[in-house]
Amino acid sequence: MTKRKDKPGNWDSWKSTRSIKKKFLIFFYLEWCFERIVYCLEGLAFFKILEVAGRLTIIIALVVWFMEIDDRKQASHNRAWELINIASSGDGGRRMALSELSKDNVDLTATPLANAYLPKINLMGVTFQKAILVNANLFEANLKNANLIEANLSNAILTGAELENAQLQFADLSNAKLDLAYLNSANLWSAVMPNVNMTSAVLVDADLTFALLPKAELTNANLKFATMGNIDLARANLSKADLEKADLSHASLAYAILKEANLENAILVFADLNHADLADANLRNAILTGANLSMTTLVRTDFSEADLTDVNFNYAVLNGADLTNTKGLVVEQLKRACGDRTTMLPNGITLDSCEDGT
Repeated sequence: MTKRKDKPGNWDSWKSTRSIKKKFLIFFYLEWCFERIVYCLEGLAFFKILEVAGRLTIIIALVVWFMEIDDRKQASHNRAWELINIASSGDGGRRMALSELSKDNVDLTATPLANAYLPKINLMGVTFQKAILVNANLFEANLKNANLIEANLSNAILTGAELENAQLQFADLSNAKLDLAYLNSANLWSAVMPNVNMTSAVLVDADLTFALLPKAELTNANLKFATMGNIDLARANLSKADLEKADLSHASLAYAILKEANLENAILVFADLNHADLADANLRNAILTGANLSMTTLVRTDFSEADLTDVNFNYAVLNGADLTNTKGLVVEQLKRACGDRTTMLPNGITLDSCEDGT
């Protein structure tokens, strides 16, 4: 409660304390009258009640504002969902709506985002399970740690996108563009990715077990330490790809192109590489137990110190290949293969010449 002011003096005493020009006398007189009226009113209980009521109104307004925070947030989310559902293509306000929902950790499962234009959007950690992102433009988008399990990203543009630690199990990435994308430690278990473009993509320590990548473009891709058991890479292009220490056990690489690929210390147990092209590839110390290399081009391929136990070399071309210091290689395995004078063989192993037509 404010302290009551002193009672104004009479007009003559009040006027004597001020420098008043004659032409303004009437205005000062009115000021003196108003001060006396205010002084009288301040003494009334009614006005004291009004003062208290005013302060209570401010307190009540603040309490209501805090109590309605959740309702306002829900209303904001509802407007965001309306924008997402109404937009048919392009941005359509979806960028702002998605950013808001993502910031509030809203579950975006099964969100319809076909044809969305969302380049460089930040959706780190978002839950996009079963989301519809067909033909979406997510160029250089931040999708680190995102949940994209069973999402449909067919024909999506993800060039340069950040997908480290993303969950993409069973996702559909058919014909998607993932060139220059970062997928370190991403989980692509059983992902469907025919004709995907992953040129120069980074997939260090990624899990591609049972993934389907027939005719995929993986030139210069970094797949070091990747888990790729039972993967389908038939007719895929892995030229100059880095697959050092990758696990390709039981992988299908039939007709795949692996020219100049680095497969040092890779595991290719029971992998199918029939008709594949491994010219100038590095398979030093690789484990190829039971692998199928029939009809394979192995020109200048480096197998030194690799485990070639029970590998099928039928009709393989080994011109200039290095098979020195290999493990498990026996004469019978090379009976239907051929090489040339530059082929390097272990002691006691012979090979027919390709020039003889064998």
